Amino acid sequence: MRRGGITIASYDKKQQLYPSHIYFEGLNEAIIEELTIRFGQGNFELIPELQRELIDKNTYGYSEERKKLKEIIEKIYETNKDLEHFNSSEDVFYI
Repeated sequence: MRRGGITIASYDKKQQLYPSHIYFEGLNEAIIEELTIRFGQGNFELIPELQRELIDKNTYGYSEERKKLKEIIEKIYETNKDLEHFNSSEDVFYI
């Protein structure tokens, strides 16, 4: 078993080269994409080449996975907001 980010890969004992199962891959990619978006909002405009490329693409990947991630984050926030653990759903994402 190996872990990368929150992704967990299990390996068949006979075949160690490629994973037999990968878990949480979509969720992992959604988190990475959301981090990229947040980083880009504050930094990509400082690099003209990146800014032009983003204007051309104007889209990010893993939209379904990011939608599911936002649902999970919102559910955690709604469940815990009365306990004052989080001031917003964004606080959940920061953790």
